[in-house]
Amino acid sequence: NCDGSVGAVDLDGDGVIACDDCDDSDAGVYPGALEYCNGTDDNCNSQIDEISLAVDADTWYADNDGDGWGDQGARSCSQPPGTVAVTGDCDDADSGIYPGAAEVCDGADNDCDGTIDQGATDSALWYADADGDGWGDAGIVIDACEQPAGYILDDTDCDDAAPMTNPGGTEVCDGADNDCDGAIDDNPVDIQTWYFDADSDGFGLDSRMLTACTQPAGYAAAGGDCNDASGSYYPGALESCSTPVDYNCDGAVGATDADGDGFYACEECDDGNAAINPGAAESCNGSDDDCDGLTDEAGATGEIAWYYDGDNDGYGLSTVSQRACTAPAGYVALSTDCNDSRSAVYPGATEVCNGYDDDCDGASDEAGASGETTWYYDADGDGYGGATTVTACTAPSRYVATGGDCNDSGAAINPGASDVCDTVDNDCDGLVDNDGLCPCTVVNNGSDTYMFCSSGASWSNAGLACAAYGYEMVSINDSTENTFVIDTAWSYANGRWWAGGNDRVLEGRWAWQGGDAWSYTAWHAGAPETRANNTSDCLEIGSWSDYTWSDTTCNRQAPYVCETP
Repeated sequence: NCDGSVGAVDLDGDGVIACDDCDDSDAGVYPGALEYCNGTDDNCNSQIDEISLAVDADTWYADNDGDGWGDQGARSCSQPPGTVAVTGDCDDADSGIYPGAAEVCDGADNDCDGTIDQGATDSALWYADADGDGWGDAGIVIDACEQPAGYILDDTDCDDAAPMTNPGGTEVCDGADNDCDGAIDDNPVDIQTWYFDADSDGFGLDSRMLTACTQPAGYAAAGGDCNDASGSYYPGALESCSTPVDYNCDGAVGATDADGDGFYACEECDDGNAAINPGAAESCNGSDDDCDGLTDEAGATGEIAWYYDGDNDGYGLSTVSQRACTAPAGYVALSTDCNDSRSAVYPGATEVCNGYDDDCDGASDEAGASGETTWYYDADGDGYGGATTVTACTAPSRYVATGGDCNDSGAAINPGASDVCDTVDNDCDGLVDNDGLCPCTVVNNGSDTYMFCSSGASWSNAGLACAAYGYEMVSINDSTENTFVIDTAWSYANGRWWAGGNDRVLEGRWAWQGGDAWSYTAWHAGAPETRANNTSDCLEIGSWSDYTWSDTTCNRQAPYVCETP
């Protein structure tokens, strides 16, 4: 076979004879051998390093963003351009996104671990602010890129259940650390001064005092004691004018009159004010002017009248009053209430339709009161009013609550009436004879009403039939009406219909039965007939398709059209 070998020899000892082997000098090359990436046709299939069979071909992954991590992979004996050996890139269009990348707060999965912004290097710690005071609890924290609801960046609140307790809080005497400085009741704003009271008379020494939230043992809330060794000395103690001792600690001893009001210090309650003494008149000024132990008591000069306000609306009754310096409980300065049992009734209140004089002006439910009703004048007494209206709380004489009467001079015509065939809008719906009570079909066209009777009658009988229901035979005054009448008539029956035109009185002198001026005609060619002794004296319409008229004998039976006068 001219392949360089003779017969069934196997020079390379690979078990395949030379005539079947593509390279009998290489024991690794023979049909069925494993293909390797070595530039040789190892399996003798005439293909070198085919990827589908090469056992040592590598998978290479496209790295479109050049970040060293690939996405879509393919096998190859050599690395194709733009590929890498590692896969796992979850966004091969962004070089900042790949496995192992730093996660940041950007709404993307930067490290391809399947989570977004989790463990971001630029996230923040947020602390719960349960009491909404703008200070957070260090014990309840969330690591997040965005601020969670109810969380803030601060972590210095020492009690997140108390909105008044935080580093910016005001320290008060309440046994709590209000300002979160680690100390309780330190320098509180409401701390009190206490005075050492050795004699337990309720007054301490101004020279021995301390501040504390609660009263220490042996201390009093008031100072001013001038002798803390005796319970007889304290501000306000009684003095005897015969004893030269300053028991009340006012600096005056015995029978002194510092203010020159004629009363010794031991006889009055304020020896520093000449207007205050046992002989002074009590005035409405907030002071015990007459030193009787009472302030602004009954009978004081300057008292005013106060009026009982039973309904608490700020206005009292002029008939029930007391005089005093200040308002007694339940009394006010204004006396103009006209109804002290209704808090909504007082001068200046809004008048409403309720039967009361709400604004105390002497009138109840007067014009302009809130809640007024519109009333309609009912001239015919049918329970429906016309266009004349008034607004008031209650109905004036001959006024009713329902309007819509289209004829207030006829009691039988109103929105609640039943329509009858009489050419009148009995039920005030804007239409005449529209309820199907007429013997023929009624059609309203604008302000005009027509009745189309498709039963046959002579011209004279047609006129009588129209008149029986308050109608007259139709008069046609222009082309628009002519077209409407004929089109409507033909919708019920094609052919010739009676209209109200005639020359029965004088041949050739045509007139409308109802007396309308004969100003419009639509005669067909050759009509009307005018020869002597002509008996075609009555008008028929719809004889031809061009909407023209003709005249004929009046005793012919034909449908007819009526209209309101």
